[in-house]
Parts: sequence; C-alpha cells; structure tokens
Amino acid sequence: EILFLSGIAPGDGMWPMRLYRVGLDGSQPSEVLGEFLSQGDWYWIAPRPDGRISAWGSHQRLGDGFFTVGLDGKHVSSRFVGHSFSTEFFGRRRFQWHPNGAALFIQAEVSNVYNLWKVRVDPHDLAWVSAERLTTGAGADVLGTLSSDATRLAFGSQTESSRLWLFARNTGAVRLG
Repeated sequence: EILFLSGIAPGDGMWPMRLYRVGLDGSQPSEVLGEFLSQGDWYWIAPRPDGRISAWGSHQRLGDGFFTVGLDGKHVSSRFVGHSFSTEFFGRRRFQWHPNGAALFIQAEVSNVYNLWKVRVDPHDLAWVSAERLTTGAGADVLGTLSSDATRLAFGSQTESSRLWLFARNTGAVRLG
C-alpha cells in the first residue's frame, strides 16, 4: 500500500493534515486515523515500522508532542514531550523512522539553519535518548530519505540568494498621491 498526506504544505509548518492509504490494486484511497488527526495541527505524519503511525504537532486535547498511535485510533500508545533538544527543533519538521524503530531521521531548523538529524529512540517507551546532527552544509539540508537497506541517506540542499534591484523612476509618467 501507499500512504500519503493531504494538507497545506505538509512538513513546512504546523497545519491540519489528513492521512490516506491506497492499495496497489487501484482501489480508492481510505482515510487513516481521521478522528485523531482531525483534532490537531501537524508538522509531519509518518508510519512507524511496527505498523503504528507517528505524528509530530499539537493535539487539541493532548497538547504538543510526538505521538505514536495504533491504527484503531483509539489508543495513543506513546506521547513524547521530553528532553530539551526536542524543543530546539523549529520550523519545517519532517521525519522518517529507521526500519528497526530505534531511530528517527529528522529534518529540522535549529538556530535558523536546516539540517538533518538522527534521534536515537528507546524502542520500548519511544523516549528520545540523543540527537546527532548529520549534515552541516551552508544551505538548508532537506528532504532526507533513507535507502531501502537503511545504510544511506539521500537529501537535497537548498540555497538562497537575495538581490536588490534599482530602477530609475520616471516621475513624469505616473502621478503619485
């Protein structure tokens, strides 16, 4: 099956989002965790290797956090709001689980720079144990994706440049005021 997000610029801020699944047989998409996800604004939502879904954002009833929810949607099996480094991540936040469930690969802004991070996670209670910055480029390192065997991480690097343009103003052609 394929899971996909629907919302306003997923991963680029905290917004309402919906998660859908569609089979490879051409069947119609069906919504996943509609009731739970509709009660929050999310940075990113992604599957965990054990079949549950993780969502990072703010839930109306449960507050801010990193939630891992069973597909039944009735049991929030984990809620993370913990160590100080988790609150240092700002702006765009996207993540992907390592296949063994013991780490997250996160795109996050810290001190106005986007980098990719590896966050070690206790597989039993999903507490965030440590964070290691993986990239240190001058541009924004974004959209990290693990290879299928989890031995490599592909990503993009974005750079920006600002320019100031000066044009002569023809005051005779336009009346101001």
